[in-house]
Amino acid sequence: TSNDIQKELIDVTGEWCDSVATSSKAQGQAVIEYLGKRPQVVGQNIIGSVQAASRFEDTQRDLGDKLNTAVKNVLSSYNGDVEKNIVFRTLKNFTYVSGAANVLALCSGISTAIETT
Repeated sequence: TSNDIQKELIDVTGEWCDSVATSSKAQGQAVIEYLGKRPQVVGQNIIGSVQAASRFEDTQRDLGDKLNTAVKNVLSSYNGDVEKNIVFRTLKNFTYVSGAANVLALCSGISTAIETT
């Protein structure tokens, strides 16, 4: 049902947001560590200082809110019966076209066989 799909998508987006925030935080910490060690390795001084102000939790929350809202907006107009009918009609039309093409090919083959005998 629509509610099951919505719950599953919201769970997946939550996991994705956690993953993005975690990897971004790790990358940010690695950059801060690199910048902290760079003056010792290169022998230069960095002008200013690196503040470790963490905005990753806010970013994670905002990203999750936006994705959850998008999922809810997309699925709010979802109607499973309508979707099934659309797919069924499309498959039925393709079946008719395929059947007609097979009949025409068979007729063509029969007429060719009759002409050659």
